[in-house]
Amino acid sequence: MFLSYFRYDVHHGSGAVSGAGVIQVLGSYFVHYFAPTGLKPLPKNVVFVIDVSGSMSGRKIKQTRDAMHAILGQLRAGDSFNIVLFNAHVTQWRSNASLVTNDNIQTAKTFVNNSVRAGGSTNINDALLQALKFLRNSANAGSVPLVLFLTDGLPTAGETNPSKIRTNILIANGIKASIFALGFGFSLDFDFLRALSAENGGIARRIYPDKDAAGQLEGFFDEISTPLLMHIRFEYPEDVVDDAKTTGVSFTQYYEGSELVVSGKLKEGSSSRIMSVDVRGDAGSNPVPAYSVSRTLLNLTVPSDKVLIKDFTERLWAYMKIKELLVKLLVSKDASEQAQLKAEALQMSLKYNFVTPLTSMVVVQSYGYLETGGELERNDIDGFAPSFGWKLSPDGLALLFILYFFVRFCAD
Repeated sequence: MFLSYFRYDVHHGSGAVSGAGVIQVLGSYFVHYFAPTGLKPLPKNVVFVIDVSGSMSGRKIKQTRDAMHAILGQLRAGDSFNIVLFNAHVTQWRSNASLVTNDNIQTAKTFVNNSVRAGGSTNINDALLQALKFLRNSANAGSVPLVLFLTDGLPTAGETNPSKIRTNILIANGIKASIFALGFGFSLDFDFLRALSAENGGIARRIYPDKDAAGQLEGFFDEISTPLLMHIRFEYPEDVVDDAKTTGVSFTQYYEGSELVVSGKLKEGSSSRIMSVDVRGDAGSNPVPAYSVSRTLLNLTVPSDKVLIKDFTERLWAYMKIKELLVKLLVSKDASEQAQLKAEALQMSLKYNFVTPLTSMVVVQSYGYLETGGELERNDIDGFAPSFGWKLSPDGLALLFILYFFVRFCAD
């Protein structure tokens, strides 16, 4: 492999779990990849909130029914669930969450067949408040609360101000349920969905109706269907790592098949010191896992003859940091804070030649971008950068993205 990496055994209970931590150091920056194995799945308490307004009619509503049948089949014993449908009014499958049993799954599928029918306007606020009420009333220790929210439009009934809806949901979400918003198509305020999800420990994803939308819905649920850890926190030595230049070190959940990544800047003069990292998470009723890594920075440094891009870790850190700043900008309601976040994100975008919503670029046809009416056609890259739909500069993140996966998964 042309860019080596380091794996460590970490203590998990009384045994060792291999491949749970990878740290790379290049120059003054580090990247830490965390993907522990050997964990038992946590039970989840999930409420499906489905838009059945008039704009969902036709192919969208059929794809939604098909996807719900498949998704309900993915629920496992120990999970609990409920279904909320909304247009101008809010209806639900049951008055409380139900445990996963064969009978309950079949009853829920029948409800989907009979009730997922399009018509009326869109009351997002009341639907999400109802979902959070269900989760509060059926909260179980060690169970992961989730909301899977699907809509294809703007709020047109009840509270219609997106900012007020976000405030209402944030106040009501005392149990810290993660809200995953799926935006069906393009006739919606996707920034609103992004902000709503970011504020509530989830992410937003666009569903493209002209493709296999049912498969996209199923695929997304599969990504979050197996939570393994909650409330994960990375702790780094203060004398080695610059806290102000580190990406997020706290995560709401860790799911099977995913990977948590932290990147940051090392303090000057720390090259001979020891990088001691502790990672803690909540495993519900399972034994609490504790992970640790302790190596000198010199031992973590990638040899120069194994490096294709000398500033790989720095550029990855910059990409992650800019993305975090844009999330904060999207969520912030304070004008002075917005100005500060925008200035910092813009400065970093220009420094590292990343094209973001704050920058512009000269388009050359060979780079694969489309120009319509003298303007760049928007192309949301929801799969890689779901929060922002970034376009990539030719010498920037595209190469970094390819390199990242080569580095992480290719053998010698």
